[in-house]
Amino acid sequence: MKKLLTILSIGAFVATSSYGVNISINGTTDENNPNYLGNYTFTSSDSLLWKGIGSGDDTTPPVDAYLYVNDGESYTATYIYVSGTNGDNANLNLIFGDKSTLTLTSTNSLSFNKKYSIGMNLYTAKDATASLVVGGFDFTGENSLAYVSPTNGVKRNVFFGEGLNITNNGNFKVEGSAEGGTMTIASKLSIAGDMSLVGANVSIVDTAEITVAKTVYLGGNVDINGSLTGKEFNTV
Repeated sequence: MKKLLTILSIGAFVATSSYGVNISINGTTDENNPNYLGNYTFTSSDSLLWKGIGSGDDTTPPVDAYLYVNDGESYTATYIYVSGTNGDNANLNLIFGDKSTLTLTSTNSLSFNKKYSIGMNLYTAKDATASLVVGGFDFTGENSLAYVSPTNGVKRNVFFGEGLNITNNGNFKVEGSAEGGTMTIASKLSIAGDMSLVGANVSIVDTAEITVAKTVYLGGNVDINGSLTGKEFNTV
């Protein structure tokens, strides 16, 4: 009987340990001297909780904070989301080093966490090429770009920079409003599902190359100067 209890205890531990934990991540205020993602230890089942620079005041505009994805390294987590403790006071500037890869497996790989407004800027270091692999993007509902902070008027803005190759294994959904924030896409982006841009301010610049395997739904203020191809297009 004692041996059986030991086995059950081990089994319970294995089951529990399969669930991820929140790993707090920070940036610095110096783009030339950023913090490094490689400074953190996390598993593919963990989520990354953006804490900005670890301090701040939500009555003032957010500062810029910089976090660097190490050159030539590959990392996997579930998703990145904004912490209400300091993360809402610092724009996330995630710089990808050359030949680096970050995989975020969630179907909502970047989250503003319901009520926080900052800028999320994902781009490569100078002359670098890098990869971002996601389970999907879902900037709708509580994660919509329409939300504006009631304390400081800050809008939710998202930027995907040139040199970044994004593989989206699910859908790409964006909702917003004319008064809300803006999404700017300058990267290469491959979407396995649908792309839906509804009511949002979206700028697809001339360097962007977007390929959508299924349907593209367009509505709102969408400015297309780059390449956007899909199986079919619908206006909503």
